Amino acid sequence: MSPAASGGDVARRAVLLSIGGVIAGTALSTMNAAAAAGVAANRATGRRLPPWSERWHAPVRDLEDFLRRDRAARFPARSIMLTIDDGPSPEWTPRYLRLLARHRVTATFCVIGQQVRPNRSLVRAVAAEGHVIANHTWTHDEQLAYRSPDVVHREIARTNEVVHEATGHLPAQFRAPGGVWGPRVFDELAAQHMMPLGWDVDPRDWARPGTGAIEAALGRARPGNILLCHDGGGDRTETYRALQTVIPALLRRGLHFVTLPAARQ
Repeated sequence: MSPAASGGDVARRAVLLSIGGVIAGTALSTMNAAAAAGVAANRATGRRLPPWSERWHAPVRDLEDFLRRDRAARFPARSIMLTIDDGPSPEWTPRYLRLLARHRVTATFCVIGQQVRPNRSLVRAVAAEGHVIANHTWTHDEQLAYRSPDVVHREIARTNEVVHEATGHLPAQFRAPGGVWGPRVFDELAAQHMMPLGWDVDPRDWARPGTGAIEAALGRARPGNILLCHDGGGDRTETYRALQTVIPALLRRGLHFVTLPAARQ
């Protein structure tokens, strides 16, 4: 999330679709070209988007919201979802991975394309440890919803490409920077069969309000919530310390950490 006015913070996983080798690279380029053409055609002709996109033409705000749209999905009782944005960070992502592994918890990492390229080994580690990787754009442009369709396509497609290069997987989920959504973003996601991912618990950790404030906000989580945290965008000491306390506390309350199945069809 991390707005630019966050006191020095800088802009910056659920089943993944696996593709292999040279065939995968060709398929990805073809898919991106087809996606751009499909979006342009829908815009030019005014055609209705296909049923898949109508179902996902709004961000998933919580787990109940997801279950209303995907009737075949199942979660354990008292499930919650942890999402971690703006990485990967060479300083903080490894610490988060060790913490999550210690408690046998999975999370969804919403990564920025520019951060993936110099930290590919970290992205591979995130995927190898069973976490979901979601697309959080190439540059963390919070005005993306107001950009041209070509810019929207590049921001999403370039990030998909570098994640695939690092892991062999394509992200199936997308989170808009700052939670700023719009028709051009939804059209692009529909063309690429990606699910828009939101949240409903925001401790505003990007603003560094203090470890106690983050703990209190996350500690109020209830079954069905999607929690928003960050491992990138600046000093994440407060978030990391809060999660050290909050994750075991939520587990003691009988909550189960889950991720979402892939939205691609």
